[in-house]
Amino acid sequence: MIRLIIEPAPKPGNFIARLEDGTFVCQSDQPVVDSARILLRTGTAPDTLLTVRHAGAAYDSFAPLAVSVWAKWTYSETDRDGLRRTIWRPRPEGTFPPTGEAKSRGPSEGDV
Repeated sequence: MIRLIIEPAPKPGNFIARLEDGTFVCQSDQPVVDSARILLRTGTAPDTLLTVRHAGAAYDSFAPLAVSVWAKWTYSETDRDGLRRTIWRPRPEGTFPPTGEAKSRGPSEGDV
């Protein structure tokens, strides 16, 4: 099982996700699902369980789910509709994300 440790990032509305050993995974406004996609791209088996813990907490925030399950979702929030979960679809290469979509970084881009 993989446990992500999530902490607030300097950029408002973003969070830093690290593995329990301190390895940086991403900085994002939806760190769990973006981390799951990064973990899959870097070779983690799709059926590996993934859970999340906020930095400093003694308990996990979510029941463990397979990395592939986390990776298929994206989240958005509006004043009218509140928080919504939808199926994630990759953007065409070279396009900019619409406002509110995750802007995650892979581990190759360095730590914060």
